[in-house]
Amino acid sequence: MEAGWANMKPGMGERPVELMAWLEQAGRLRSLGQFTAPDELVLSAFGSQTLLTCGVDKIDANGMWQRMWQNLLLQHKGTSHKTPGWSAGVNLEALVVPIRDAAADGSQGLLQPLLKGVTARTCPTSVFSLPAVKAVVDFKWNTWAYRCLLYELGLFVVWLSFYIAFTLLFEEETATEPLPVIASTTRGMATLACSAAALLSMLPFMWMEACTLSAYHLKGWVNFWNLLDIASYLLQGVITFAHWDRRGVAQTWFPVILSVQHVVLFTKLHFFARVLSPEGGNLVLDGLRILTEDLRWFLAFLGLTILGFAFAFYSLFRQDREDGSDFSNFWHAVASMVSYITAMFDMNIFYNARNPVASILLFFAFEFVVYILLLNIMIAIMASSFSKIGKDDTVRLTLHKAQIIDELATTLPKWLKRREWTPPFIHCLSQVHPVSAAFEPAVTEVMSGMEAKLLNSNQDMQARLDVLQTRVEVTGKQVQLLANLTAELASAVATPAAVQEDMRDDVQPGGGGHF
Repeated sequence: MEAGWANMKPGMGERPVELMAWLEQAGRLRSLGQFTAPDELVLSAFGSQTLLTCGVDKIDANGMWQRMWQNLLLQHKGTSHKTPGWSAGVNLEALVVPIRDAAADGSQGLLQPLLKGVTARTCPTSVFSLPAVKAVVDFKWNTWAYRCLLYELGLFVVWLSFYIAFTLLFEEETATEPLPVIASTTRGMATLACSAAALLSMLPFMWMEACTLSAYHLKGWVNFWNLLDIASYLLQGVITFAHWDRRGVAQTWFPVILSVQHVVLFTKLHFFARVLSPEGGNLVLDGLRILTEDLRWFLAFLGLTILGFAFAFYSLFRQDREDGSDFSNFWHAVASMVSYITAMFDMNIFYNARNPVASILLFFAFEFVVYILLLNIMIAIMASSFSKIGKDDTVRLTLHKAQIIDELATTLPKWLKRREWTPPFIHCLSQVHPVSAAFEPAVTEVMSGMEAKLLNSNQDMQARLDVLQTRVEVTGKQVQLLANLTAELASAVATPAAVQEDMRDDVQPGGGGHF
C-alpha cells in the first residue's frame, strides 16, 4: 500500500488464496466523505440500484469528488421537472476502491484472476460479494458491458431467426431433389439463403469462443455453456453442409439434428436471460444445476431401481410376449417402468397375464418402492435444494455478470474499446440512511436493557439455586440427625428387654425355694 492505494501484484491470479487474503485487507471501500443531495436527484439517479459508480484518474478525484458527484446527479436528472410537494435531502457517502487498475482487462485487472480461481474451485464464489469486487462489476456492467451484451443478444436473435426460417421453409422441400432444382424456385432460394445466413451469423460467436479458450485454456474453459456453444456450432455446420450437399437430407438422422439444434439454441437464450433481470430472477438453469448436483446420487439409485424392476417384469412376462404386452422386449419394459411412475398403466395387463398373482404383487412392490417411497424422498430433497437456491442469488448474479464482462473484454477488438472503460480508480456513491442511524441508539439501549434483564434474571436464578442447595443440605443433615436419633431410641428400647431376659434366666425352676 503506497500513497493511499494498492496495486495488483503480478501473478497473484495464480494464487487465489493469497489474492483473497489481500482483498480482505486492501479491497475495502474507503470513505471520502458525506454530503446531502435533494431526494428527487437521488431517486432519479439511483433507481433500483444501491450503488453508483464512476471511473476517475485519481483516487481522491483531485479533492473535487463532491462536485463530481453533484454534476453526475444532475446529469441523471435529465429533463425531468421537480414535482410540487414535500422534499427533503438525502445523505450520501462517497467511496473509492483503493486498488489501482482494478477495472483493467484480462489478468491485469481484478475480475479475471477471481474468475479463474472460481473455475478451478480454489476460490469461493462468495468473493463476488465483497464490496470492492461488486463495485468493479457494477461499473463495467453499467458503463459498457450491458450495452455490448444487448448487441450480442441481437446478433444471436438474428442467428436464431434465420435458423427458424430455414426449418419452416425446409418442410415443403423434397429430400430427393438435387440442388439445382431447389435453387430454381423462389422458395428453394430462400431456404438456401436462410441456411447460409444462419451459418454466417454463427461465425462471430465462434470467434468469441476461440478468444475465451485462448484466455482460459482448456481446463478453465470447460463448462456447461461453452460445451453447449460447441454443440450448436457443430450442429449448425453439419446441417448447412448436409442441406447444400443433399446427400444427408434424406437420412433419418437429419430431422434428429434439426430438432436438437432447436433445443440447443433456445436453451442458449437463458445465457442472456439470467443477467438481464435486475432482480436476478432468471437463474433457471443455475437452479437446475444446483438441483442436479443435490440429486445426482439419488437419481443414480432411482435409475438402478427402475432397471431392476424392468428386468424383473421382463423375465416374469416371458410367456406373454406374443400378446404384445408392455414387456415384449427389454426396452419396452424400461419405458413401461418410466410410464408407471407417472400412473400411466393398464391393470388388465396383469390380470390377463399367465402369472397374474405374481404380476400384481410385483406391480404393487414397484409402486410402493418407487412411487410412494423414492419419489417422496426426491420431493423432499428438491424442497431442500430450492431453499438453498434463493440464498445466494445475488452473489451468483454478480458472478454471471463478471463472466460476461470478462468474455466481452477478451473478445472485443481493441479499436472498439474505449479508455474510459478501464480507469485507474473507481469511485462509488451510496445512500446513508439517517433513520437507521437515529434508531440505532434506541436499539442499542433496548438490547442493553434486554442484556441487563437477562443478566439479572440469571443472577436471580443462581441465587435461588444457591438457596435451594443450602436448604437441601440442611434437610439432609436433619434427616441424618433424625436417623441417628431413631437408631439410638431403638437401641435404648432393646436394652431393658435384654436385661429382663437375663434376669429370668437366673431364677431356678422348682417350688418353695427361699433364702
